[in-house]
Amino acid sequence: MMEKKVDFGTVFGKGIFQPYSLFRDLTGSANSRILGWIYCLGFSFLYSLTSLLLYLRGWSPVVSPAINLPVEKYYLYQTFFTIPVALLALGFGTWISYWFARITGSGTGLYDYWGPICIAAVIPSFITMWIPETFFIPFLQPQHPPEPPYDFIRVTIGAVWTIILSILAVRRTSRLNWFSSSVIGLISAIAIASVMGYFFR
Repeated sequence: MMEKKVDFGTVFGKGIFQPYSLFRDLTGSANSRILGWIYCLGFSFLYSLTSLLLYLRGWSPVVSPAINLPVEKYYLYQTFFTIPVALLALGFGTWISYWFARITGSGTGLYDYWGPICIAAVIPSFITMWIPETFFIPFLQPQHPPEPPYDFIRVTIGAVWTIILSILAVRRTSRLNWFSSSVIGLISAIAIASVMGYFFR
């Protein structure tokens, strides 16, 4: 019996409006892993273009970078390290989900988490990070971000949304109970955010 494939055109909409149904469909689907790669590489490529746009518009990070690179050219460098950092972050989150689920009793394989975890992280990031940082913030006066609490609100919404989707992704993929899935999903989301937050500004 052939495994069903999840329609690429429905993933984003279902991730917003029917996330539990989406992650149920992804479980055991023939193209779950491919969808993970599409979302990971697609988002990181778009975000690298956003970094280049910020550089060309004269922006430098308003928060001091954690790595020692020239501040005035940070977004130029970020253009080139966005994709590898995204791969590192999402790969780390995938491995965290697999490892904790395995020691909790799940027999699901490592790569089966890749698609669900990537999609769970990318959909909120696309809406709360990429859209405003591409179509709004670059066109403000450089080094003058929106007044509070704009950033706090969008970052908080993105973080909570990512945690919720990560929990659903782990729940459906691992088949563990809600408590274990909630803890693992939270840890996975924090791991991804920590890697991205260290490099991205």
